[in-house]
Amino acid sequence: MSPVLTGLPGSMPHDIRCALDEKIKVLLDTLIVDRPLIIDPVNLLLKWVSYAPRYQDDAKYGLALQSVDTAIVASKIADGTLFTGLESSEKRRVLEPRYRYAAFIAGLFSNLPSLASAQVMSEDKIWSPMNEPLHDFVLRNGDFHLVWSGVTRESALWIVSRHIPEPVISYLNEANPSILFEMLAAIAPEKPLSRLQQVVSTSMERVISQYKSQSTIPVDKPVAQQINLENVSAKTKETPTVKAELITTPHPDKKEQSQSGLKAEDLYKSMGEATAALFQSIAEDTERKPEVAEQIKPSESGIAIPLALIAGYGVVKAVVLDGLKRSGIMIEQTRTHIIISHEASSVIFRKSK
Repeated sequence: MSPVLTGLPGSMPHDIRCALDEKIKVLLDTLIVDRPLIIDPVNLLLKWVSYAPRYQDDAKYGLALQSVDTAIVASKIADGTLFTGLESSEKRRVLEPRYRYAAFIAGLFSNLPSLASAQVMSEDKIWSPMNEPLHDFVLRNGDFHLVWSGVTRESALWIVSRHIPEPVISYLNEANPSILFEMLAAIAPEKPLSRLQQVVSTSMERVISQYKSQSTIPVDKPVAQQINLENVSAKTKETPTVKAELITTPHPDKKEQSQSGLKAEDLYKSMGEATAALFQSIAEDTERKPEVAEQIKPSESGIAIPLALIAGYGVVKAVVLDGLKRSGIMIEQTRTHIIISHEASSVIFRKSK
């Protein structure tokens, strides 16, 4: 077992373990932070991705290597990027290292949305990434079948925001609490707008380009994989295997779909689990709690919901916005509110309206 890393499959080849160790050493040399601030997030990531193949090709256990590679590239690009040019030199000395560290974290988890969006099944069991890491699912169920699909960010953002080590949050918040939210927004960004998002997006592109050049399998063709996993299954003495199939199905653009005849089941599914659960809770509370109902008010373009109300349910704003944007029901976002369409609100708040 690696001297610093946990959550690695017992069947992971020695050369991959060594490669991971070497890459972690690069990060330890690149980032000027306490060792646990690097090792702990990497171990968190490995609990989710260590069994997953790389989705560009048939590289066994490749997603862990790709994720760490992206973190390394993001750290190096961030090292040459000025994030706070308008601040005083004293503030920059505090802020800049934390933005570079945020680039490392966002790069490290940038491939998690792909895995969290995939379909993973073991016989009649289906993996739910919001309930447990893939590592735990495989240990309990053994062989699994993996189908890659369109990438959505919501589940991954929920996982990171829920499980990220407290010292990471403390380190980022020491300088400016907004850095934490910028970091979450930079995980596999759909439209890189901020400098942090641009750093991570560029890092992902560079690493993927490198892997594509090394792969002999076209990335637009289905890839079937059989991976032997020794000493994994708790259910059988036979050597478990992993079958992974790459399906390049783009995620539908929800905004272009008509909302006529909108059904609650389809709406909540398009939002993703965390955002759907949030709005179901808000809808229930509007029935039972007048103080909640009075905060949700009509506007010219839709129904306005305060961001402060959403924050009170413990869901990270970036997760909610991602789910609403994918579902196409958000009309507008202001500094204090989000506005959803009248038709969507009639579905969500159908009992109270």
